[in-house]
Amino acid sequence: MPFSELRTFDRKPIDFEVEVTGLSQASEPFSDWGTLRDISGGGVGLVTHNPGYYECNQELKLQIKLPSVDELDAFMLCDVTVAWIRSIEPSELEEEAALIGVSLSSQMTFESRQRPSDNPETEFES
Repeated sequence: MPFSELRTFDRKPIDFEVEVTGLSQASEPFSDWGTLRDISGGGVGLVTHNPGYYECNQELKLQIKLPSVDELDAFMLCDVTVAWIRSIEPSELEEEAALIGVSLSSQMTFESRQRPSDNPETEFES
């Protein structure tokens, strides 16, 4: 059966930057940047150029960057578990990559931060 037919839920395309933190296979703390590419009721696909950091059943923390508004940067924070890992064939312009399937293992929380001012001299004017 083709991989796409194994899904219980429909996939929906997304494109969000994400920071991933966790412990590598060597039990060393790591931080990685990737992109969330698709989402379904069962989880989300993470594209990374550092597949050596990941293994099945690994617990990770995601900080998902949401579209920014005005002076705020917004993020969703959650804990996930690696369900599967698939290699992505590199093209001439891309380096090694993998699609990592992760499932949510905790409730999501939201965080926002004020973005630094581009012009600090006018920030405090009355």
